[in-house]
Amino acid sequence: VARTAVLLSAAARSDEAKDFADSALRQVLPAAQEAQVRLSIASLFSISPELRAEQCRQALDLAEVPSDLRARLLVQLFYSLVVAGRPDQAEQRLPEVRRAVENTGDGAARFILELAGSALQYTRGRFEMALTLVDAALRTGAEVGDDPRLWLARDFRSRILPNLDLLDDALAAATDGIVAAQQARQGRPLQLFEANRARQLLQRGHLADAAAALEGRFS
Repeated sequence: VARTAVLLSAAARSDEAKDFADSALRQVLPAAQEAQVRLSIASLFSISPELRAEQCRQALDLAEVPSDLRARLLVQLFYSLVVAGRPDQAEQRLPEVRRAVENTGDGAARFILELAGSALQYTRGRFEMALTLVDAALRTGAEVGDDPRLWLARDFRSRILPNLDLLDDALAAATDGIVAAQQARQGRPLQLFEANRARQLLQRGHLADAAAALEGRFS
């Protein structure tokens, strides 16, 4: 049942996934296990952040969810709201999320909190704070293990730097990201870094280099 709920969501069959989760999950699984399945769905990149946020809300409404799992759900909800372009809603949740993460000492949750917090500060135009938080996220992420969002954090950092007039650093970060993604055989991060580098070259007026980078990207 748990696997079916996740796979339906991953296949972008959102209506079927919702109906199945709301019926079968609740009938078959205890609350804590249902919450864990909903967290797995909320962590999928293949569904919209709005749907991810809703999965978190439904899991948080369940009784008897362990504190560490509740912290991960709260931070995933915060992350999803930021990505969905709902900074005001995310900021309202921030004090509760911080308390939950601090109380559990969960490094994986702290990594997501720092990364989403960086994105939130970016939307507010607070670029120095955004850079401080994404640097913290990269340190925390390196400690807790291989979260695919580490690649997003690296790419996002290189997108923050131009806003602080650190243009050479930003271009170097994008170039280093390309090399790292190639070595690790990470296709999606490679696409992100290549597009990032091409955009930076275009913004700096290096039109031929940007065109060459884009040709390599889409060839």
